Amino acid sequence: MKNKPQWIAEVYKIIGGQDHLGLGSVSSDHILEGLTPGIIALTPHPRYYIFYTFLLDEFWRRDLSRNNVNFIRFYRPREFIFSLGANLCNHPEHKYMHSIMGGQKTSPLANKKQDLYNTDYDYIKNRLGGYGLYYRSAIRRLGWIIPKGQPPLPPVDAPTPEGKKIAEIFRNAVKDTEYYKSFFNENNIDIPRDVIEGYISKSCLCQLQLDNSLERNYALYYFIGKEKDNESHLRRKTFELFLDLAQQTQGLILTDDVFRQLLYYGSTDDGYSYKPHRRVHNTYLKWRLYQVREYYGFALNSMWFYLCNWGKDKSNFLPIEIEDFWKHITDNLSFKKLSKHLSIDSPTINKNSKFTELLEWIKNVVGNKKKFDDECKIDSLINEYKVYNLSKINNFSFETMVLGMLVILSLIYLRFRDAEKEMANLWEISKMGGYDRLSLDLFIKTLDRKLKNKNISIIEIIKWLFMDFIIEQHIKIASNKLPENTFRFIIEGNKIIFFEIENSSPTFNTSRFEAVSTIVYELGLCGNFRDKNHSLTSDGLKIINGEIPKWNF
Repeated sequence: MKNKPQWIAEVYKIIGGQDHLGLGSVSSDHILEGLTPGIIALTPHPRYYIFYTFLLDEFWRRDLSRNNVNFIRFYRPREFIFSLGANLCNHPEHKYMHSIMGGQKTSPLANKKQDLYNTDYDYIKNRLGGYGLYYRSAIRRLGWIIPKGQPPLPPVDAPTPEGKKIAEIFRNAVKDTEYYKSFFNENNIDIPRDVIEGYISKSCLCQLQLDNSLERNYALYYFIGKEKDNESHLRRKTFELFLDLAQQTQGLILTDDVFRQLLYYGSTDDGYSYKPHRRVHNTYLKWRLYQVREYYGFALNSMWFYLCNWGKDKSNFLPIEIEDFWKHITDNLSFKKLSKHLSIDSPTINKNSKFTELLEWIKNVVGNKKKFDDECKIDSLINEYKVYNLSKINNFSFETMVLGMLVILSLIYLRFRDAEKEMANLWEISKMGGYDRLSLDLFIKTLDRKLKNKNISIIEIIKWLFMDFIIEQHIKIASNKLPENTFRFIIEGNKIIFFEIENSSPTFNTSRFEAVSTIVYELGLCGNFRDKNHSLTSDGLKIINGEIPKWNF
């Protein structure tokens, strides 16, 4: 059926949407916000915080009308030159530079090696570039800017006294460059490439890490050194964890995937291990609870993804009885294919089996000699990571996207069913999301209650997950997004109506590993995590040992 029925006009336009079960926002807006306040995946360069504050200060130092139009006119040519210059930089510290604002357009332009570059170039869509898109709120949280607003607030963002100090430090770094002396005042001008290169040699993002950088000391203080500042304290704790990781993983290139393995299992699939120092142990546990939330969310989103694809293939735009999906599950409930994919012995589990039989099979495969969480490691015959990896290459099959995700949820339950007693207040992270956003705590406690009926079947548990955690949850989340329409299906009585929309394969949310590790490196606390040698600097060693470096500025 190539053409959809067109009986009535759309009331709401169906859009792509994201986070269809509302699980990702808990990780990003609550858990990670409590671990890395003010740092998001798209704000990885601490010198951008300084550069943008400098531009604000330069704007306010000029006799210009204080309005957004004038600020945009002032801002764009100067961010363009900075972006272009960052793509011309040849400092050795620039080796792994990424996330340059406007870089998609300025990088190809820099590669042309033109003799002259005109500042009137449309390098980025947003009128206030990287500042407006990402860094503004982060800089505000450091206390460097006063946001614009109604009087007595300024009509355009303005630097605070602290912001003026950091702007002056940056100004001193670039004041002798030909660009700042002869070209900076002009909005629309041709600038020689060698002038831009001379400017960026002093101003590039990569130069903050140098030992003689006064800006670095100032930034360090505001990121992690302010006493009686809770956000500074929380960032410091996470920095300590990352430095502990750096110290213990010499010889290993750290990526987001490796980071997650070390957090969750304490080791990697190629034999490297990590045991958190007692000083960072509580912070490590918080990050680990973040990662279990990722596995939990990934499993539920994968089951949602499977349901959507099954419904689109089955329905031909017509309602389907929910019972048809339950029959589909019952008819295909066999762990033989999944076991074969994982190279483990298949269980004698069928459509009549109890859920406790599945749990016992998992425990026996892992080895049931001691506490399950201690036993189930990265090299176990079955674990969350192995099923997750399987789903990346087999993400449309029933055995992976339903039964495999059921196994992930079962592994999580076996690991963490007693964790609240052991972790005390740290377990509050797993209560984030509550009932509305399906907290991990809700899942474990509800499953606990259901398992008081020792005869409850695997089929009954799967039906419960699909009805309460996937179908009803999706409709609740999509309803909250109206008038934007993100529904992938709706319920009418005992029937489901599916919409013909392609969905992206499930994945983890960003862990902010790239952002935090880049900031730790660019603040001069350790080597780059992408190098095998990422040893700690003298300041990094002080911080990991609980000392507060002496910052003079």
